[in-house]
Amino acid sequence: MDPSFLHAERPLPQLRSLPLLCLTGVISLTLVISPASPAKVFQHIFHALAGGCSYFAGVQGAFGRLHAWQSLGAILNLHTSSVPDLERYANTVEWYLFSVQSDWFYSGPSFNLGIVALDRSACLLTVFALSDVD
Repeated sequence: MDPSFLHAERPLPQLRSLPLLCLTGVISLTLVISPASPAKVFQHIFHALAGGCSYFAGVQGAFGRLHAWQSLGAILNLHTSSVPDLERYANTVEWYLFSVQSDWFYSGPSFNLGIVALDRSACLLTVFALSDVD
């Protein structure tokens, strides 16, 4: 795919055209994408890891924060960075949360999370999606 769409004013409607497993078997044509702050993204990741989901009891506070920072580092491809470095870089990236009904995202009582990180300066789009369904 031509990466020039990353420089468009509204690049995320193109998300559906990417070969993402989480968008396989889209049931509804509605792809809901909303801007989010890095703090909001971190909060969603922390909630999933610390509190758990349907099939995961969670790791509670301290380990939940550790794993949330590690996940944020993986999304940003900064695996060995310190928390201040991660936070500084995260504030330069455009963040979005997304949801869609698809075969991959379960619509029942489960936990689904879709995150998009867009770094226009590096021409990099990262998609992080999780669901706690079998």
